[in-house]
Amino acid sequence: MTTAADRSRLPSRVVIMLLLLLTLIIGLLPPGSARADEPAPEHDRCGDLPEPGPGVVTGFFTYYESDPCRANRKLAAVRAAGGDTMITFGFRLQQRRTGPDGAILAADGSPDPRFACTVDGLSCTRAAAGRIGAGTLRRVLTYSGTERFGAAMLRCPHRDRSMVSGGIRFQLILLPVGTDRGCRQSHDQYDLVLINTGAPDAVDPVTIMLRAAAAQGVSLFLGMPRPDMNPASPWLADVTYLDTVQAFTRRVFTDWRDRHTGLGSLGGLYQSVEMPLKGNPAWDDQYALYGTQHALARAALPDLPVLLSPYIDARPRMTSPVSGVPLAITRMIESGHGAKIIIAPQDGRGTGKGGVFFPDEADQPVPERLEPVVGGPLTYREAYSDSSAAYFRAAAETGRPFGADRFELWANVELMEPAPLPGEPACSSGTARGLATADRVMKQVAVVGNTVTKVIGFDWDQMMECRVPGRPTLREHLRELGDRPAPTGLLAAGDDHPGLLLTGYHLDRADVTVSYQDASGALRSRGFPFDPVRFEPDLGASRPQAYPPGIQGIRLPWRPADLAPDRPWLSFAVTGPAGEISYQRYTVLVPTA
Repeated sequence: MTTAADRSRLPSRVVIMLLLLLTLIIGLLPPGSARADEPAPEHDRCGDLPEPGPGVVTGFFTYYESDPCRANRKLAAVRAAGGDTMITFGFRLQQRRTGPDGAILAADGSPDPRFACTVDGLSCTRAAAGRIGAGTLRRVLTYSGTERFGAAMLRCPHRDRSMVSGGIRFQLILLPVGTDRGCRQSHDQYDLVLINTGAPDAVDPVTIMLRAAAAQGVSLFLGMPRPDMNPASPWLADVTYLDTVQAFTRRVFTDWRDRHTGLGSLGGLYQSVEMPLKGNPAWDDQYALYGTQHALARAALPDLPVLLSPYIDARPRMTSPVSGVPLAITRMIESGHGAKIIIAPQDGRGTGKGGVFFPDEADQPVPERLEPVVGGPLTYREAYSDSSAAYFRAAAETGRPFGADRFELWANVELMEPAPLPGEPACSSGTARGLATADRVMKQVAVVGNTVTKVIGFDWDQMMECRVPGRPTLREHLRELGDRPAPTGLLAAGDDHPGLLLTGYHLDRADVTVSYQDASGALRSRGFPFDPVRFEPDLGASRPQAYPPGIQGIRLPWRPADLAPDRPWLSFAVTGPAGEISYQRYTVLVPTA
């Protein structure tokens, strides 16, 4: 018979039994099973994804996706192509004009429908002004992205707000002008930033990409907010509102730290405002922006590197010679205020502004597709002040004394042609670019050589995936090359192994033939069948601060003693199990030591 006391204990016994049963069920779940209050991992909802593959170009610039499955499929394809790093562009923080009612105006003076935001019949600008008491609005700005920020951005609830208007969620951010005295203190002036974050229940594209990157094992570099360009000098950042950019960037970085660092896929920050590889005072505005934003990165996200990608323009009329590289590299590193700066110069081949050629090609004509860029049918020596290789060597030599904790050099190889061939579609909107070949990309990697620790490319969405009838995409063409040898440099083998060390990718079981011209003018060649004793399979993996991890080496127990002084280079034919070098012969200067 159950007493009243027993009946009163029944609920607690039932609760205990249910908890034990739930614990047992959870224990039987396989590792990584999603809890009911968490979304299923993206790969569970998007179908099977390819396995990661090897690659030479291992990072790519990309654009955000608003659909989780599209993001996952893109990053899975990147992984299958050997990529492990993606870089996004920052959204623009723009100063805006307003109408008499406070509505945001488009360039033509009409109300901008993207920011048609109202509160109780008032424009959001007027409504925000009503939340700052006796303060006034100094500037009204909009943010071009649809990112939905968290509490670190909306940090003053009585001023900042998130609200729905016309089926769109907007965030209204009031930034105090001058010293920010905190949320409890009033300020004389404020700058208002209005953000259209899309549908009320949408997940913002930054979060979507970071989640997909986490699922695919990809490191994602987020583009920093960027100001408009100077109307009078459109190659320079507009620093007239740098204090507003600073205040907004500070909140962005703090918000990213609080919301995203736990995912493990946030690998760094990308400086979205680019410039040439120059350091002269004409570019002081750019360096002012760099120093401001990079100091904030150092403070909020000290463990993340900052990536810059200045462009090489070696055309003589552009006055950007190799001799100017040391000052540029020094100023860029110092802009980090102690943060690690990764510099990935754009090699210039895709735009035609940089000379990608081997030393024996200096007096050969540039490809016809480059003639409109360089000014006619010129030789490489006439078209460019130096090879892109010289720019990378100068950058590496300048940055090395700063140490690996403050500087790293990557290469950004441009994955396009300056223009499409007649009758072919363009691979990009805006400036029409043409489809490149995998052979040419591998030559770009060879010219960069052993100066860098990573090769990235611009870009994935438009160039790697460009569809031209009758031709493979660049992604498909690179895959077709497979494991063909891809040399990257020639070094002195060292005291323990006299001779030379040929470096590159896919050198396992590769035979090497070296050709050169001797002092008498005669052509000579020498063959080196593969010898596993002289093969260094883990050269890159064992020296990550000097080489990409996939770099291998073959020691050649020989040096030419009678090299022609006016032709101080060697030409290599390398043939492995997958075939020969895709562009046939690799030519490189003989190291002096």
